[in-house]
Amino acid sequence: MKLKIQGAIRQFDKSMSPVIQTCFHTRAPHFGLGMHHHEYYQLIYITRGTLKIVADKEYICHEGDIIILPPALPHTLSSDTGYSQIGIDFRKCTDSDNPHHPLATAENTYHSSAPRFLDMANDIAKWIDNFSIHSENILKNYVNLFMLLVANRQVNHQSSHFGTRLSDYLDQNLDNENSVDEISAALSVSTSHLQRLCREHFGVGVKTLFNKKRFAKACSLLTDTQMSAKEIGEAIGFSSAANFSAFFKKHSGVTPATYRKNNFM
Repeated sequence: MKLKIQGAIRQFDKSMSPVIQTCFHTRAPHFGLGMHHHEYYQLIYITRGTLKIVADKEYICHEGDIIILPPALPHTLSSDTGYSQIGIDFRKCTDSDNPHHPLATAENTYHSSAPRFLDMANDIAKWIDNFSIHSENILKNYVNLFMLLVANRQVNHQSSHFGTRLSDYLDQNLDNENSVDEISAALSVSTSHLQRLCREHFGVGVKTLFNKKRFAKACSLLTDTQMSAKEIGEAIGFSSAANFSAFFKKHSGVTPATYRKNNFM
């Protein structure tokens, strides 16, 4: 059931790229909006109540929560309690030096809790429906700062957990030689961001880290088990014993058989 929406919308000129417009909406209980999508990024910050968004998966957003939906992602909105929100629509940003870049290049939905942003969001709401030149400049500064805080929060959140997430993912997928694109999609980061974070955390690129893990696993299996070379190769993603042997010799200087003979306990 779609009910009346109360709120205000302010459009921004391109000088504040990538922001298109910002809005404040208050929606009544039992609100519902069916499947739809946008050609731009949409940031929603909940200032009161609870909102359910069904997109790539179901998200329950409470007061103080941020959710960012990427372009062309079909989604629905619903709320039993009613809710209020700040919404910021913004364009894709191709300039890697732009401070909004982490937000405006994301390929996946971002959901996080940021209750400390509530006061700023409420200040933004107060200025949206004031149409003086003075208020327009204040509003743009507020929105710009809000976007930068969200971008910084997103980068810090991704970075703090990235090393563990990437290491765990690679360990669990040693038998599948996933492409960098596939790994970045699984971890919800862009390929360029994935490579940069991998080098920051591990000092090497993604494929090099993956091969280091495969080699370490092979060494462990050679010394701690009686698995055949073919079985060990299959366990780390090689279709033949010959391919595995060539890989192992490249990294160790000896064949798997020689390594096992010298190190088997």
